Amino acid sequence: MRNHYLPKFLLNGFRDQDGLWQFDIRTGNFERRNIDKAGARLHFYTVELETGLLQRIDGEAAAVFAKGLVGPKGEILITCADREKLARWLALFAIRTPQTFEDFKVHVEEASKNPQQAIDILYENRDRVFETIRESNPGLYEMLSEELGPSLAEEVILAASASLVHQKHANYVPDPKSAFVDYINEDRMRRFAARLLRFQWLWLRSEYGFIIGDNPLCRWSKRNSRWNYGLNHKDIEITIPLSQHICLRLQRRQSRAKIALHCNREQTITYNRRQRVSAVYNVYGCQRRLRPMAAKVVANLVATGRMPAPPRHAP
Repeated sequence: MRNHYLPKFLLNGFRDQDGLWQFDIRTGNFERRNIDKAGARLHFYTVELETGLLQRIDGEAAAVFAKGLVGPKGEILITCADREKLARWLALFAIRTPQTFEDFKVHVEEASKNPQQAIDILYENRDRVFETIRESNPGLYEMLSEELGPSLAEEVILAASASLVHQKHANYVPDPKSAFVDYINEDRMRRFAARLLRFQWLWLRSEYGFIIGDNPLCRWSKRNSRWNYGLNHKDIEITIPLSQHICLRLQRRQSRAKIALHCNREQTITYNRRQRVSAVYNVYGCQRRLRPMAAKVVANLVATGRMPAPPRHAP
């Protein structure tokens, strides 16, 4: 099953009469991409997640898009109820994208090299460990409790579990895919959404054209010029392009703007650059917007020796 981490209705806003184009930031390939295959991976989510939470929230956002986000004169069309729906949808981009999956892979790899991390987690989540033991082997738990007393029995169980992990007799390393799918849940989505609603939402219109990466909710630290920052940082600025000509910017400072603001060429280039920097695999857009950036990136990689030669489908 092909799962879209970038919904098709969102990608539709970034193509023109020449279609949608994809720039692979790993290989440098630049080519037209069928929208049914863009922003997607095979079996990225479970069927339950795809047809449940993701389908429902994507459907709500698609209905808001269909009504319109910004009018022809820059008037903001969404209602308070629409804003809450969009906040839930935006929150999913903090947990559903390839970047989150890659983060889980890194954590699992580090844990496999350092059993002490897993042991520390055992002691930090001791109540959950005891609950698991009681469910999986109630007889053992009751026997130890009767002979040693509840407190000492629990310490023995923790020590034994830590020993198994340390000696690598216990399979303590989770499967990255399972951990990733478990991480995408309604409770986490709602908590992220509540925090996004506390930001000031500004709508930007650009005639120069936005592009979108596969990690589109770009949480940018203006002080450090770094991406993927946590939502609690004071200097964070969040941007997500919603079409070629509309971008949403979330900021902590207050603004009196009642209509969509004009985004000039320099600002548009800045937000597009952030999309490329924060992307994991691919960046999407129409050919005339995406090709110049892709060509510049590939030329730089070839010049510095990080890419031996231009790719087959060079921009």
